[in-house]
Amino acid sequence: MNKILASTFRTPLSASNLDSDALQFLYDVSCTINAIDNRSELLTELLKSVTEKIHGQSAVIRLISDEGWMDLISSYNVKESLL
Repeated sequence: MNKILASTFRTPLSASNLDSDALQFLYDVSCTINAIDNRSELLTELLKSVTEKIHGQSAVIRLISDEGWMDLISSYNVKESLL
């Protein structure tokens, strides 16, 4: 069975910043899900939204195969040389 590993690199922020506009964030995510046609684009847009919501600097989603390989599925604001 494949596993998904998601990593986000973020700057510290207070909990009140996260709670202040959660409903708007959920609305934005649902609009993204409804507007996108393919999985790759969907994951990229969701990764961007979540990373920006938590004031992240960059993020990646990797699929871990049964053999232990980590395949890059999506990334946001990561230098190509770091992937």
